[in-house]
Amino acid sequence: MTTITDLLETYRHDGPSPVRYRPATWRSSLESIGVPEDVLFVLVDDNLSRPATNAAHAGDRVVDRTDLRRLIVRSDFDDDADVLRAFLLVQAWGTGTSGSRTIRHTTRAFEAYETLLANLRRSAATLRAATTPADLAVAYAEWNAPGVGRSFFTKWFAHAGRRDGRSWQPLIMDQRVLATLNRPLGITTAHLAGTKRWPERYRAYVEQVHQWSRDDGQHATPEWIEWVLFRHNGGAALPARPQ
Repeated sequence: MTTITDLLETYRHDGPSPVRYRPATWRSSLESIGVPEDVLFVLVDDNLSRPATNAAHAGDRVVDRTDLRRLIVRSDFDDDADVLRAFLLVQAWGTGTSGSRTIRHTTRAFEAYETLLANLRRSAATLRAATTPADLAVAYAEWNAPGVGRSFFTKWFAHAGRRDGRSWQPLIMDQRVLATLNRPLGITTAHLAGTKRWPERYRAYVEQVHQWSRDDGQHATPEWIEWVLFRHNGGAALPARPQ
C-alpha cells in the first residue's frame, strides 16, 4: 500500500504549472446566453492571464493560482459582475483545454443567474467568516447551483473562501483527488468522516490534508498536498523519483 509519505516524496520537487485555456470556446458558449462583455473580458484580461507562448496554441491563454488569488482579493463581492468574473476565471483555470462538458455545465449555471450569484456569495461569506472547519460542511450542504458539482464548487471554495491568518483553508476535492485517496492510499472520505454524508466527508478530507501538512517534516503546504493528490490521479504505481 502506498503511504502519503511515499506520495509526497515522489513529487517533492514538483509543483503546479500555469493552466492553459481557450477563451474563444468559453465565449462561444456564454455569449449565446447573453453573458455580458464586462464579465467575459476576464478571460482575456492581461492583468490576470497571459497569451500562450507556443505558436500551436495561438489564441489560448495561461493562468495560475496566484492570478486567481489576485482577482479574488480585488473583487467587490457586492458587485454582480465582479463575482461572476471571479467565478468564470476559476472555472477556466479548473477546466483547461479539455473541458467541453464543463463549459456546457457552466453555461447552465449562468442561465440560472440569480441562483448562481446567491450560491457564490453565500459560500464565500460562510467560508471567510468561519472560525472552525465545521463550516466547510455547512458551505458544502448549502450549495445548490445547477451545473456546478463538487469538483468545481470546491474549486470556488478554495479560492473565494480563503482568509489569511487562519490555521486552515478550504481545499479542492475533485474526482482526481478522490481517485488518489481511494486507490493508491486506500483511504475513503466516508471512513475519515465516519459517515456517508458528503458535507462531512469534505470537512474530514480538508482536516486530514492539513494534518498531513503539519506532520510533514519538510513543511509541505496543504495546497501543495492537494495538488499532489490531483497530479497523481489515482495511479496504481508511483512515478520514478528524479535523481
